[in-house]
Amino acid sequence: MSEVRRTFHQELDQIRADIVRLAALVTECIPRGTDVLLANDLQGAQQLIEEDDFVDTLALDIEERCYQVLALQQPVAIDLRSLITAIRLTSEIERSGDLMVNVAKGARRIYGVQYDPRLRGLIERMSEEATRLFRLPYARPYTYALYTKIGFVLSVTLLLFVLLFFIERRSLWRALAVSIGVTVGSYLLFSTLLKSPLPPMPFWY
Repeated sequence: MSEVRRTFHQELDQIRADIVRLAALVTECIPRGTDVLLANDLQGAQQLIEEDDFVDTLALDIEERCYQVLALQQPVAIDLRSLITAIRLTSEIERSGDLMVNVAKGARRIYGVQYDPRLRGLIERMSEEATRLFRLPYARPYTYALYTKIGFVLSVTLLLFVLLFFIERRSLWRALAVSIGVTVGSYLLFSTLLKSPLPPMPFWY
């Protein structure tokens, strides 16, 4: 893999990581905004409004890097779709953060209002459900990264073990030791030295 392509994939990985970071920040705003509204917390409302500047800055930075990669690398196929998705997703996440800022501003306007228990419970349940739904899609990149590593290790180890034990008739423990050793070496080669994506394997998660 050329240095240009390696840098390109590293930039894509960083963009994905920053989108997850952005989503995590906005996800934290949902229960905080709810607490501010229900507790008539003016100080908390102001803090939430001020912290949105960081969310806006991060979202703008992600979008600018996406456009830069599009202009300089001219990606195609899955890489192009990933960048377009990243741009649209970043905008939607940032907009969700703005909506929670609107909640905080609304809490200031209606300061002192008392909520009956039924309405309070409904708002709390809505907040919990919104937080759960918002968190689900953005946990997947970490899960996917873990599964790809597991899939690579299982695939290489099993293939080598079958080759050594059943075809070359090596002893059980020797075949197992060699399989694990070669797998670890291959993983370190791709992930550490070459810094390239792990190659697809039969048991790819």
